[in-house]
Amino acid sequence: MIRNPSIGDSRSHDRFCLIAEKFASDPKRIGVAIANVDRWLAAGHGAKKRLLQWREMLVAVQTSDNGMAALRDLLRDDSEEARFLKGFAPFPGVLRKEELELIPWTSRH
Repeated sequence: MIRNPSIGDSRSHDRFCLIAEKFASDPKRIGVAIANVDRWLAAGHGAKKRLLQWREMLVAVQTSDNGMAALRDLLRDDSEEARFLKGFAPFPGVLRKEELELIPWTSRH
């Protein structure tokens, strides 16, 4: 699943693919992401529209048969639109430290 070692966007993409695998194997971790969204919204985060998009998608995982597939597809999507939305991803705390170390990453910004 993990691509050849590289920098920037491809490592970011690899990390989102790992998050997709994590959610598939442990769907309860969706609650971590929902809690992040709720906390950020309550704190007045400036990207309210994007966070609400994430919340809707994450709740769909818990309430519909197609929700996990849609989330998995988005996390694996490497299009410019998907990368933009993933720039607001509420996933701190979803992966363990050991999992994060599998794909060292720094921001392209």
